[in-house]
Amino acid sequence: MIRAVFLDAGGTLVFDHGFRERLAEEIACCLSEHGLQPPPRERILDAWARPPWSGNFEYWDLMKAAAMLRRLGFMPRPELVEDVYRHVLHAYRRGFRMDPAVPRVLRELREMGLTVGVISNVGNYEIVSERFEALGIRHMVDLIVASQAAVWKKPSPEIYRLACFLAGVEPGEAVHVGDHPELDIAAAKRAGLRAVQVLKAAPERSKIADAWIDTVGALPEVIRSWIGIPASRGSP
Repeated sequence: MIRAVFLDAGGTLVFDHGFRERLAEEIACCLSEHGLQPPPRERILDAWARPPWSGNFEYWDLMKAAAMLRRLGFMPRPELVEDVYRHVLHAYRRGFRMDPAVPRVLRELREMGLTVGVISNVGNYEIVSERFEALGIRHMVDLIVASQAAVWKKPSPEIYRLACFLAGVEPGEAVHVGDHPELDIAAAKRAGLRAVQVLKAAPERSKIADAWIDTVGALPEVIRSWIGIPASRGSP
């Protein structure tokens, strides 16, 4: 019995729309506003990409901003770190676009009586919540499990178990939908969930997914087939 469906964010619900370029622009702009000389774009991006410390943890983007500034040779004073963080949030808003089918998919899943959640490896819970709010669909999501807030990140099974706990379901009653063959598919299945792979941005096709779909727009029909609901006449 399926009672909950969880969805990955990047590569499943939202897609890169020049995020790296916008991130470098925003950080350089912020440094200039503080009277600092911005380093070259690639140096900014390299400093941002390296985690503050080793280990399979998700760091809040605020701490990533502080570590980036230190690597670039700047003192990570609170006012500078917080301003960089605000610019990073703006880069996220500018740098990703949502699949236009998402509102319909969420609505149809909820009409099936399912709990709908998001499980995302992201250093910023706020940007996931704000993006959904701006698009008018946050009320269609029952829970958001962002790795920044959860501490664990995919492929840790703990982030999936946490999502199931919050949804009030057992792992065998849940489905995870994502693009990455290891972080989304293999990890979810190790945690006891079913897994559907979205192939649009997948680095490779998983051999162990329970189903494959080209885009998230096809998800409702897969779930209907699993829970025994007749196919929707208007489905693509």
